[in-house]
Amino acid sequence: MFGSEVLDVAIGLVFIYLVLSLICSAACELLESFWKRRAEYLQRGMSELFGGASGSALVKAIYDHPLVSSLFHGEYEEGKTGNLPSYIPAHNFALALMDIIGPDAGTDGMRSGAAGATVPMSAAPPGNFPGMGYPYSMAPLSAEAMRNAIQKNLGTNETARQALLTLADAAGYDPVKVRENIEAWYNSSMDRVSGWFKRTSQLTILALGFAVSMAINADTMTITNSLATDKAVRSSLISAAAEYARRPDASAQRPAPAAGTAPAGDATPPVGATPPVTAVPTEFTSNIPACQVDLNSPDCRFQSNLRQIRQSGLPLGWAPSVSTSDPRRIPQTLQDWLMKILGIGLTTLAISMGGPFWFDTLSKLIVVRSTLKPAEPNSSTTSGK
Repeated sequence: MFGSEVLDVAIGLVFIYLVLSLICSAACELLESFWKRRAEYLQRGMSELFGGASGSALVKAIYDHPLVSSLFHGEYEEGKTGNLPSYIPAHNFALALMDIIGPDAGTDGMRSGAAGATVPMSAAPPGNFPGMGYPYSMAPLSAEAMRNAIQKNLGTNETARQALLTLADAAGYDPVKVRENIEAWYNSSMDRVSGWFKRTSQLTILALGFAVSMAINADTMTITNSLATDKAVRSSLISAAAEYARRPDASAQRPAPAAGTAPAGDATPPVGATPPVTAVPTEFTSNIPACQVDLNSPDCRFQSNLRQIRQSGLPLGWAPSVSTSDPRRIPQTLQDWLMKILGIGLTTLAISMGGPFWFDTLSKLIVVRSTLKPAEPNSSTTSGK
């Protein structure tokens, strides 16, 4: 009976993979809160943007600029990333860089190098700048002034100087277009930084997947056998999976943003805004201190999902059982260990696929299951009775 057993086993297995993936994702976020790798990769990416070691002074100037320093506490110290931001908006970066290379920066203070970089001069309000219709502080730098400023302030940094001159030349020295070009340059570099972070995170998830699978004895072959032979456990997991898939907020547990990118919905909402709902079932959050503070916190999601796995009814964990039929029994022979490692390895690989993948798979399987109907009675058999 494909519809009633094989599909149910697949749904139960996918649901277990989903919950284990969420556990590892939450654990990865907990580790990230200590490692601060996003901030580290962002600093490294910005350093390479300005030519590596030769751009260290410019990197420090960016972090020390008020548009960026307001994003973190304390002062910038090269090599220390504990207090640095995990992302810097491209708009802030571009304006800070234009201000730093401006000809009047640090002198009379009347005009920034970013003058006119956000509002086209045609839209500027009337003012008192002679013959131009707007205040001196809003007057755009001339092409000659901007080129001289770049040559002067970035003369010792060939990489940054050539990049900025190219971006300014391509924009025709229009401050608005120069800013847009700098933002695009920054974003393209941060895409590469995000690639670094994702690859490192993937390895971390893989290691956590193996550790969690080994710790709770999450053997794919054992789990599949239990689901196939134990109807009560299978029915319980099917009910939990179907309820989970129906939750409108079930996909809210998204992975954290990569280094250099905006949180895009994962950030803490502004004061007065409605906080995002969590995909963690409330029946698994009771008596968890972290969940009383924030249902969306990695610690809450980790502990509640782990509790959900423990209450699934599957024979997980290890036990010094003498019975060879007990799936929790510690392997006694080399062959048993090889089979156990194979089963746990399959679980590890499945976890590395990520929660979003398994949630989408679960949703599709639930839809398929809901469309299947019991087979119609055989008409010839019915008529013969």
